[in-house]
Amino acid sequence: MKIIYTKTFKKSLLKLDKNIQIRIIEKLELFYKIEDSIYDLNLDIKKLQPKEKWIFRFRVGKYRILFMYFNWIIKILDVDNRDSIYM
Repeated sequence: MKIIYTKTFKKSLLKLDKNIQIRIIEKLELFYKIEDSIYDLNLDIKKLQPKEKWIFRFRVGKYRILFMYFNWIIKILDVDNRDSIYM
């Protein structure tokens, strides 16, 4: 599995509080360690509506991490507060 971080994700992550950054990084590490993590119920991963065909999200407290999953490639798109991420 290949993992790609977008510039948007990196910028958004750096804008967050250090404690939140650490929690997000820990959750991402867990995400990478679990084989077939897309289907792991402990990570609270949800597929976005059908119009967003390959885009999923997972939750870290009140923050959401959006990612694209296609052909064994994970592209981490963005991270933000749950109120702002879907706009």
